[in-house]
Amino acid sequence: MLNLTGNKFGRLTVISEADRKLVGKSTCRRCFHCRCDCGNEVTIPMADLRSGAIQSCKCLMREKSKEANTTHGQAAGKKNKLYRTWNMMRQRCTNPNNPRYHRYGGRGIKLCESWDSFEKFAEDVGPLPKGLDLYRINSNEDFGPTNFKWSSTAKETDLRKINPEDPKTCYKCLQLKPIDQFYRQGRQRYRRRSCCIACLKQYRLDNHDRIIAKERKNREARKDTLKKTNRFFHLKLKYGLSVEQYDKLLALQNGVCAICGKKPIGNKPLYVDHCHAANHVRGLLCGNCNTAEGLIRTVAVAMRLVEYMQKNQLFENSL
Repeated sequence: MLNLTGNKFGRLTVISEADRKLVGKSTCRRCFHCRCDCGNEVTIPMADLRSGAIQSCKCLMREKSKEANTTHGQAAGKKNKLYRTWNMMRQRCTNPNNPRYHRYGGRGIKLCESWDSFEKFAEDVGPLPKGLDLYRINSNEDFGPTNFKWSSTAKETDLRKINPEDPKTCYKCLQLKPIDQFYRQGRQRYRRRSCCIACLKQYRLDNHDRIIAKERKNREARKDTLKKTNRFFHLKLKYGLSVEQYDKLLALQNGVCAICGKKPIGNKPLYVDHCHAANHVRGLLCGNCNTAEGLIRTVAVAMRLVEYMQKNQLFENSL
């Protein structure tokens, strides 16, 4: 019986014979344990070893597949920054679905024919300097070997500040217009909106009802938020109450004034009756009762007022 132990077939070295392997319903094939040059151990049928059908643990197949499908090796796995730079530049100029297409391909900015190949692009621009990005020397001309430079984002921002009168492309009408035909973006002096004044006015005319409804909805939402926020800080800072404690106290009083037993008129809230001397909350009162209680001030005066009113009531009943 033929023993293949120690023999080498491609990248596989036979270590020992393994158990027979059943193929189909009745055929058993001799198999051998093999060690690949990459270190993996596999069990291979003897017929496949001798015929050369299997020469590795699949590592050879992966390497050949990778070699056949590799052009420059820069896009495999984690892309390097130079390839990302070339790919993003190409997308902005050729892909209408790119968010920045309207600033590049949408207004006629293209790539030179040689830069359609990453190898030619890498040969022209050289290695990527650390901390720098690719920019055009003239922002109104195409990308090419004679119209590029390496610069930092901060430096380019400063250059734009030095030349604030450069024309700007409207993303709506795709026309190059003077910078004074764009509204300012926030409070920054040199930043402008991406849509020109004429297109923005036309958009507001075409969508007037929808814009008004949206602004009204946002205004009401801001009012509700501000009201809740102001109520929270007012109760917390002035009386030391949370909104939950106020609602609980209101529920204990059944939603009415603690003195007159009446509900407030309209949507007016009940006022917090707070003792400033003892620094504690006594209850919730309506506006009239709260004003009267604040004017009376002391219990002694309140008792004399009760006696006075009772006395006058008896006098009125005797007449």
